[in-house]
Amino acid sequence: APHDRCLTVRVAGLAPGTTYTLTHERVDADHSNVAGTWAALRDGDQPWPDDAQWAALRQADRLDALEGPRDVVAGDDGTLDVAFTLPMPSMSFLRLAR
Repeated sequence: APHDRCLTVRVAGLAPGTTYTLTHERVDADHSNVAGTWAALRDGDQPWPDDAQWAALRQADRLDALEGPRDVVAGDDGTLDVAFTLPMPSMSFLRLAR
């Protein structure tokens, strides 16, 4: 899309040569979008969800993975670069774990 951004996030201060597990979660039009779920469930100008719609909204209220977890390795200088495309509007949550 024309407003997408190509980003590189650099993480410093890591243990050199150490393997980490990277998870990438996202809020965008297709991931973690409770407002989009409500728009799809809503009947016309319905101002408030019914009980079944509330249950569906609660189920959709989570942070979705953009991709599966993957192993990444910190460089010899203790840094790690993570490159990805970020659609606008959206936000990503990156997590490194050992």
